[in-house]
Amino acid sequence: MKMHVCLLLIALPCAVFVLMPGCAHDKYDGMDFSQKTVDRLQKNYDLTIRSGIRDWPYPRDFNRMFAGTFNSISYYTGVVGDPRWNSNIGLYGKYRLRVILPIKLNDARTSIVSMGAPVDISLDEFGSPILNGNGRRAYPMKRIASLSTNDWTRLVGANGNFGVLNIKLETNGPPVEGFEDIWPRF
Repeated sequence: MKMHVCLLLIALPCAVFVLMPGCAHDKYDGMDFSQKTVDRLQKNYDLTIRSGIRDWPYPRDFNRMFAGTFNSISYYTGVVGDPRWNSNIGLYGKYRLRVILPIKLNDARTSIVSMGAPVDISLDEFGSPILNGNGRRAYPMKRIASLSTNDWTRLVGANGNFGVLNIKLETNGPPVEGFEDIWPRF
């Protein structure tokens, strides 16, 4: 059985390389996965994240309004998909706000050269965990709102106050069990 190298990007700001039998990504054959290469990719990734927050309105405004924002880039290498910017924040122990934007990177993959309109701006509420059949927790989620770009502009103008969109969030209730550990994974 031929072994192929696959890139898995796991909601963390780093790439994890693993060998998997039968993986259909021949694009990885012959690539350099030395520690030096991984370190360079991580450094370039970090520079790209900083450029997004510094230079582009959606990430800049998101990070300004919500301290503790988790920013990441899906498909950073561009090998298996087009890169996408993700900003996420957990709010009040039960809500997750997220924005996803298509991006293009410079050739060195150290900065964003263009950013498209959002493909998703959403606010979701996490429910209490339920134990599934294998003993793991599952978190039901309910979509509270899908925001338009006009909604986003109004939210930014109100410095993150969802009341401007007639969205009432429970701010003083008990947090969902395990929420702080799981919201960045979604």
